[in-house]
Amino acid sequence: MPDERNERNDVFVFQVALSVLDHLSEGLYSNVAAVITEAVANAWDADAKTVRIDVLDATGRRVDDLADAEQVVVHDDGIGMSADDVRHRYLHLGYRRRNESDETPSGRKVMGRKGLGKLSLVTIADRIVVETLKKGEEPLAFELDAASLRKKAAEGEAIADFPVPRVAVQDPRALQPHGTRIVLHGLRKKRLRAARAEQIRAWIAKRFSVVFDDDFTVFVNDAPVTQADRKDLQNVEYVWTFGDVEPPLPPGTKPSKTVKLPERADDWPLEWHVRGWVATGAKPFKGPANAVVVMARGRLAAENVLAELQGGQNFYRYVTGQVEADFLDATNQDDVITTDRQRLKAEDERVAKLHSFLRSHLPNMEEEWKKWRAQARKKELFERFPKLSDWLEDLPQGARKKAETLLEKVASLENDLGEPLADRSLLRATVFGFERLRLRGEPEKLAEALEEGVDAMLRLLAAHDDLEVALYRDIVRERLKALKAMQGHLDEDALEKVLQEYLFEHLWLLDPAWDRATADTHMEERLKLQDPFKNDDETKEKFGRVDIRYRRVGGSGVLVELKRNSVKASPGELFDQCLKYHKALEAITKDRFAIVVIVGKKIDEESRKQTENSLNTIAPGSKVLTYDQLLAQASQAYAEFMEKSRKIDKLEALFEKDEETDDDA
Repeated sequence: MPDERNERNDVFVFQVALSVLDHLSEGLYSNVAAVITEAVANAWDADAKTVRIDVLDATGRRVDDLADAEQVVVHDDGIGMSADDVRHRYLHLGYRRRNESDETPSGRKVMGRKGLGKLSLVTIADRIVVETLKKGEEPLAFELDAASLRKKAAEGEAIADFPVPRVAVQDPRALQPHGTRIVLHGLRKKRLRAARAEQIRAWIAKRFSVVFDDDFTVFVNDAPVTQADRKDLQNVEYVWTFGDVEPPLPPGTKPSKTVKLPERADDWPLEWHVRGWVATGAKPFKGPANAVVVMARGRLAAENVLAELQGGQNFYRYVTGQVEADFLDATNQDDVITTDRQRLKAEDERVAKLHSFLRSHLPNMEEEWKKWRAQARKKELFERFPKLSDWLEDLPQGARKKAETLLEKVASLENDLGEPLADRSLLRATVFGFERLRLRGEPEKLAEALEEGVDAMLRLLAAHDDLEVALYRDIVRERLKALKAMQGHLDEDALEKVLQEYLFEHLWLLDPAWDRATADTHMEERLKLQDPFKNDDETKEKFGRVDIRYRRVGGSGVLVELKRNSVKASPGELFDQCLKYHKALEAITKDRFAIVVIVGKKIDEESRKQTENSLNTIAPGSKVLTYDQLLAQASQAYAEFMEKSRKIDKLEALFEKDEETDDDA
C-alpha cells in the first residue's frame, strides 16, 4: 500500500524493495533501448499522440551521438498526472494499471502490466526530473536521486522509504495543455550502448507497431520514426502476410511476390487471430534482423521465436518477420511474456499453439521460396549469358529438360553471403560436362546425380573437364584419318593387310564402346591348343582363317577372327565353326564372351544376317561383318560423333566475353 507520508505536499515517498531494484531493474533495463521502450509504452498508456525524445549536451543542444550527451529528454502530450496520481500510481512500485481498466480513456489497449517500467530510468541516470500537467490540475514536478537509491541498494538495505522532493516546473507552458516531461541527468555512459539518434529510431520502429499509426508518432531529435527506420527490409524478395496487413517496407521497396495466409488455425478459439508478415531477403539477414518478432498490443512481446520454429535449414537465414498476437497478453489470463521481453513462456497453451501455427506454414514458405528463387536466379543467369537459350533449343527434348534443371540448380548456388556462385568458369564447366556425359551416352549417370543433389552433379561434371573433351576430340580426328586412309586401299589384298595390322589393336573399329579393350595373350595361347584354333596348314586351308585375337572389354571377352577376303563361307559353315569356338571357349573360361567374324565380299547380306542371328543365340553380342560394312559402320559412328563434337565449338561461343554487355570475368 502507498505510504501515508505520501500525502505531504512538499515531498513524495518512494517505497521500494531494494532487492527488486538490484536483481530486476539492473538486469532488465541495462541499456537505453530498454529504457526508451518503457518510456514510449508509458506515453501510449497515457493516451499521448506525440512523443518527443531528445538527446542533448550540457547546453541543451541536440547531439546525434549518445556518447556526447549529458541529458535525455522524453516529452509526451498524454493525459499527465495529478499529485494523487504520482503518490498512488507512479511512485507505487508494482501498481497494476489493468486492475482499474484494460483500456485508456480513448479506448487504447493498455500496454503496461507489471508496473515495473519506472525502474528503467533509475538504471541509466543519476538524477531524474519529472514534470507533468493533468487537465484541470496545476503543473507539478519532482526529482528522484537515482544515484542515492542505487547506493542504498548496494549497502544491502532491504526496504527504503526514499524521499522524492517536489521541485519547481521549469517551463509550465511547455506542458500545455497536458503531458509529461522526463529529463534524465548524469547519464551513466558505461551502461549506455553506443548509439546514434538514427539507431534509437530503429529500436523504436522494431519494438512498436503502433508508431506507424496515424494517431501516435514518436520523434527522436525532431525526426519522426517511420517504417524506413527499420532498415532491415530494404532487400525483401518475397512476403507472406497473415490477415489484411501491409509490411513496413521502406519507400520504393516492392517484393517480387506477396502471398496472403489465414490469420488463425481451425482449432483456435474464435477470438484468437494473428496479424503480421514473414518475409525473405535477397541475401541472408544478419543479427537482430534475422528474427520473427512477436508483438502483443502493439508492443514487443518476444524478440525472436525463429529458434523455436526452425530446423537449421538454409532458408531460415533469409527470414525476417513480425507477428501480432494480442491473445498472448489477455488481461484476464496469466502473463506469458517475460519481463525482459526476449521470449515467451513456451509451456503456456497459447504460446504452444502460436508456435504450432507458424511452424505449419514455414515449410510451405520454404518450398515456395526455393521455387521462386531458383526461377529468378535462372532468369538472371540467362540475362547474363543469353546464348544459353540457343544451346538449350538445340538439345533434344529429354536432354533439354535435364539441362534446364541442372542450370536452375547451378544458378541457385550461393555462398554464405547469399552471392551467386554461378560465374563464367562454373557455368562453362557445367555445360561442357553436361555435353560430355550426353555424347558418351550416359544419361543414367546424369539422372542419378540429379537425384542425389547438386553436389553429386558437380562432382560428376568435374570428372569430365575441358581437357578430357579436347583430347577425346583429337583422338576421334586421328581415327577418322586412319579410316580415310584405309578406304583408299582399293586393292583387296592391301585392304586385308591393313586390317590385319590395325584391327586387333584398335577394336574401336568394331565398336566405339570397345575403346579400352585389353589383350589376353594367355587366353590366345590356350585357344591355339584347341582343335578349331590349331595353327597348322590343314586348319587354315579348311577354315580360311587369317588370325584370331581374344580381348577383354570390361568383365567380358571378345573373340575376333578375320577371314580372307577371297574365302566364301556359307551361313551353315560359319555357324558350325563358331559353335566349335564357343564350345572351346566354354571349356577354358567362365567369361561371358561375344564372337566377331570379319568376312569378305563373297557373302550376301541375307546370309550374313542369318549367320549373325544364329550366332547370337549362343553368344549374345556377336557380330558378322564384311570389310566394307566394317569401314562404313566405323566411319558413320565417328562422323556422327564429330558432328556432335563440332557443337562443342559452339559452346565456347556461349561464354565468349562481350565487352560491351558483359563485365563478368
